Order: sequence, then structure tokens, then C-alpha cells
Amino acid sequence: SRGGGGTSLLAALALAVLVSLAVLTIANAQRDAAPVDAPTGRYIQISAGNEYTCSLRDTGTLHCWGDSQRFGRAAVPEGRFTAVSVGDRHACAIRVGGEVVCWGAEGTSPAGSFTQISTGQHYACGLREDGAAEC
Repeated sequence: SRGGGGTSLLAALALAVLVSLAVLTIANAQRDAAPVDAPTGRYIQISAGNEYTCSLRDTGTLHCWGDSQRFGRAAVPEGRFTAVSVGDRHACAIRVGGEVVCWGAEGTSPAGSFTQISTGQHYACGLREDGAAEC
């Protein structure tokens, strides 16, 4: 009958859409899971965020790689640092002397001197020299 043929066509189209979605999901998972080669050299700290990684070289300089064009993370600060942390859309580092420098879409640097920094999705928190936490 005519109605049965329409049902078969709809079922076939639905199956084709489901297969296409499954193939795209597998392809995206494989792409997202692809390993990223880290640069060579000696490092003392590393922090990975949203498709972006930064490390602190044994010389105190920063080296970042990955998708640096998204969210304005391309402008890695120069100088010597003691710590680095990468969040979702920004990164922060502590300069020798304690000043925090942040860059990226949500890169507001807290004022003052810090010994540790940790970045989250939309914020950064640090420990001051007296042990007080500030976000």
C-alpha cells in the first residue's frame, strides 16, 4: 500500500540521520582525543586548559601552545615567572616578585603579591604571601 511505502521511506531516512550523527560523534571524539606534541626543553611546571597549555621553563620563561587564537590567549607575557595556571578562556602567571599577570578573554589580574595562582572557568584565585586566599 501507499502508506506503508511512506513509512519505510521515513524509517530509512531516520536511520540514515542516526548513522550520520553516530559517524560525526565518533569523528569528533577521535579529533578531540588526538594527542598534542609538547615542545622539547626542560620545564618545572605545566598547566592545561581548554585546548591550550602553558608551561614554565626551568629558565623562568613561559611557553604556551595549542589554540592560542581563541579568546585572545596569543599574547603570552614576557619576563621571568614562578608559576602558571591555565583556565577555560584565560591563563595567569606569577612574575618573580609575586605580581600576577593574566591574559585571555577573562584575564583580569588581581593586584598585590601572590605565591600561588589557580584559574577556573571564569575566574582566578591566588594565595597571598600571608596565606590569605583571594579570588
